[in-house]
Amino acid sequence: MEQIAQNCRAGQFQYYDYGAEGNLEQYGSETAPEVPIQNINTPVAIFNSRFDGYGTQEAGDWLEEQLGENVIFRQVYEYSHYSFYIAQDMSYMDDLANLLET
Repeated sequence: MEQIAQNCRAGQFQYYDYGAEGNLEQYGSETAPEVPIQNINTPVAIFNSRFDGYGTQEAGDWLEEQLGENVIFRQVYEYSHYSFYIAQDMSYMDDLANLLET
């Protein structure tokens, strides 16, 4: 959860931020480096929720743009962030099951 919060504050998708001293030890620089997601070369499905304060639609758009043709599925659901875990409407699982069957 901390890394998610760090990414939200930084406005980028980055490795864990240990603070300047810890980052120097871990990464060799005072700042945590960005994760090079444009180098990912595997099929990716993006399940996004319209009312998510963490994974906003804009973040999903950005992620889809970065991943390009690797995105094999993208759907925005009428959910909040935690709806994927505890909602009464779990119909997104049908989409997931269909993806896993292909």
